[in-house]
Amino acid sequence: MKGDTVKYSVETIGEGDPVIFLPAGGFKGNEGLIIADYLKDSFKTYLLDLPGYGASEGIQGRINTQAVADWLKGFLDEADIACVTLIGHSIGGALALMFALHYPDRVNRLILLDQGHKKFPNIPFAEFGKFALLLPLLNLGVSLIKRPLLIRLLPFLRHQQ
Repeated sequence: MKGDTVKYSVETIGEGDPVIFLPAGGFKGNEGLIIADYLKDSFKTYLLDLPGYGASEGIQGRINTQAVADWLKGFLDEADIACVTLIGHSIGGALALMFALHYPDRVNRLILLDQGHKKFPNIPFAEFGKFALLLPLLNLGVSLIKRPLLIRLLPFLRHQQ
């Protein structure tokens, strides 16, 4: 954050009623490029990087549903958008739901893509194979060492583009 403003990284495509696309975790807003291209004749689609992903600044302080909703509300206020259609993929869908919970009067439509997930096992062999054995160790390391461990691991976990 810089002062009381939040830096949002967004790309816009098309003209018309506003649509915000919120991507899956680890992806930039341009993950929705195919959707925005399809809608461009009737809608102005904002491909918004999630807080802390891509070039958008993260949320400072305690993160809860209200903080996330306020982050998205801040973008809408800056873009002078009163009511919007939200398209959220995966974690982007969770953000869209948080916004709809706290600001229902600002939501025209809510479209969720692959937002719900099954219960995640403690050691998810089906999803990660042998690597799954490292996840409990990573959880323990983060619990004990907190942010410094994540900062050291970031170069190994970051999605390269």
